[in-house]
Amino acid sequence: ELEMRFNFRFSTASNVDGLKQRVHAVLDRHQLQYTLDWNLQGKPFLTPRGGLVDQMLAAIADVTGVQAEISTTGGTSDGRFIADICPQVIEFGPVNATIHKLNEHVALEEVDLLHAVYLRALERLLADALLREPDVELAASAAASAAGPLLIVAASPAAAALVGHCLCAAGAATAA
Repeated sequence: ELEMRFNFRFSTASNVDGLKQRVHAVLDRHQLQYTLDWNLQGKPFLTPRGGLVDQMLAAIADVTGVQAEISTTGGTSDGRFIADICPQVIEFGPVNATIHKLNEHVALEEVDLLHAVYLRALERLLADALLREPDVELAASAAASAAGPLLIVAASPAAAALVGHCLCAAGAATAA
């Protein structure tokens, strides 16, 4: 008896049912006796251009002067675990030549740069949201520095929902 565990990380060009059919077809073709237990832990996602993507590209350009490239060459995204609860998901981080290697590390300057880019992205998202929803009352206190978090106070339930959407889209944690 052999027990195997394996993991499919698949793109939006595939689906769970299609993968199951293909695996069963291969095993059946070889006339194997088997039992498969399937457990889906994260579905693939693709956030289209617009909204979050455009605001993040603009924030990167604002802070760094670099015209960023949209790419999936970094591999499977951990964003797949939250894609069902956030309408838009992106991942943005430092260039890291040592990722998943022995002595993985990131330069401290990169962390400061990431802070500045994420802060600018959040500013852009909130400004855009307020332009689209001018009747929503929002009081925002941005005590943002390397030493302190961004504090946002919503003056109405609609504003709270709007800010929560922006924070979720920006990858930030929200608290009620």
